[in-house]
Amino acid sequence: MKLLHFPPEIRLPEGIDADDPLHLFTMYFTPEIIQTIVDKTNQYERAPQDEMRPFARALQWYDTTVSELYIYFAIRIYMTYNIQNEISDYWSDKKFIAYHDITQYMARDRFQELHIRVRIAGNKVSGPYKRVDTLSDHAQDMNLSVYVPGRDLAIDECMIRYEGNAKEATTVPNKPTPTGFKHMPGAGNSPVDTKTPPELGSSKRSGKGGNKTQAVVLKLLRRLPLPLTGYGYHCFLDNLFISVKFVSFARSQGFGVTGTCRTNSGIVKELLELKKSDKNDVIPWGQLWSYPTIDGAIDEADHLIAQNSGLREVRRGGHQAIEHWIFRLILVNCYLLAKRAKVEELRKLRFRSQQEFRRLLVEGLISKAKETIVRSPKKRVAVVS
Repeated sequence: MKLLHFPPEIRLPEGIDADDPLHLFTMYFTPEIIQTIVDKTNQYERAPQDEMRPFARALQWYDTTVSELYIYFAIRIYMTYNIQNEISDYWSDKKFIAYHDITQYMARDRFQELHIRVRIAGNKVSGPYKRVDTLSDHAQDMNLSVYVPGRDLAIDECMIRYEGNAKEATTVPNKPTPTGFKHMPGAGNSPVDTKTPPELGSSKRSGKGGNKTQAVVLKLLRRLPLPLTGYGYHCFLDNLFISVKFVSFARSQGFGVTGTCRTNSGIVKELLELKKSDKNDVIPWGQLWSYPTIDGAIDEADHLIAQNSGLREVRRGGHQAIEHWIFRLILVNCYLLAKRAKVEELRKLRFRSQQEFRRLLVEGLISKAKETIVRSPKKRVAVVS
């Protein structure tokens, strides 16, 4: 199967400045998305653990605003590249603990209560996946609109760490993240994920002899923009997805597939004999020379997402773990779009690392929150300038 090569392409909307982190961030968190989060958060009701405590955070709650939500996101981003053991340490005034000036924009109790209450869907929605569908669907559509992958791409499974109880969570003992929510991201020559939803699989099999896991791969590939005649997508997979029947069916659908196989997966016996006899020019054990295939893009994406992650384990509310992962992925995508976008005029890049990019984004979010922010029930206010 011959597929002509074509490179990936980044297409930023008109009016979006690739050198401005805030412009890229607001492509994903649009004013409509922000307003939806504000409305759903204000509708959420939470009872205090002890109603006899008059100063419990739950009893001190008052409605949040759009500007306060920008400050909330700025603090969360700040926490990804300034790591402390506990959230309260950012507001600590103890000796020999770093001072974090961003905490002047929001009180500690207010942030923690807001962190518990933030919702993307209404109270009637159940299940961790459905509670993040609005943000996940919008992020998928935005990724596909601004990034057109090239011929070569990869799909792999990943785990979103979650330490609580949920029927959707799975455990894979040999994984670096053994327990959490499994999902299937896709990446092209640039590790900007083109599809990032948590996928449970479909009840429909992927053609003759396919299974539910393989059906997810076809669903991801069919979402991609249709290439021109004579062109097509070449997908790299690992042995979780590969079988002879699946590869044959994918080729019949116009997709090239390359992947690793287990020796008992039904591959041609001649290949097994060649594998046994091929011991010349092998790479010594324990050395890595280069990525053999494009699936290295998935590893690069995992590395970028793992960097500056915040190191926060979620044990209650599975939707919070998924939302935090999508939030980090959006930050990584914004960074990669800014770094790899082709702009005709002279670039004005002010960052050389993901950490510096996020620091500039924090500055932009604080500047965007220009209106008065209510900080406590006593109506103390702080004007952000």
